[in-house]
Amino acid sequence: MKFQVVNTGLIISLLINFVISFFFVSIFVNDDALGLGITLLIFICSIGILYTSVGDWWYRKIVLNLREPNEAEARRLMPIYNEVYKRAITESPNLSKDIKLFVYDDDDINAFAIGLRTIAVHQGMLVITYEKQSRDCSHKLGCAIIKG
Repeated sequence: MKFQVVNTGLIISLLINFVISFFFVSIFVNDDALGLGITLLIFICSIGILYTSVGDWWYRKIVLNLREPNEAEARRLMPIYNEVYKRAITESPNLSKDIKLFVYDDDDINAFAIGLRTIAVHQGMLVITYEKQSRDCSHKLGCAIIKG
């Protein structure tokens, strides 16, 4: 197995969220050890759910309201996605075979990866050049590789 680069920003974010969660649990629990245990259990369960099919579905449909690309969007995005995905799978054979592309209805020029099987592009990505779309898609697949 190939060594994966650690995403320092993600680790810092998780630690900050853990500390904040512990603070709120501590308000209701007088025992620090029990509060720490409860916080840890909640945190592990929530992260575990995110990296399952149920978590992917939850974040795609409920939290972010992502949708599959319509026909015109698919004609524009899928060739780029397929090209980048093919290169990514060559570089990292352990990359999930079922990563799906979704659209986020927002005019920003951005994209993001969530869970292990979801890459979303903002609708604003449809107005930029092929090269920029390819670069952003490559970056998001890289995020999926690091998470995996």
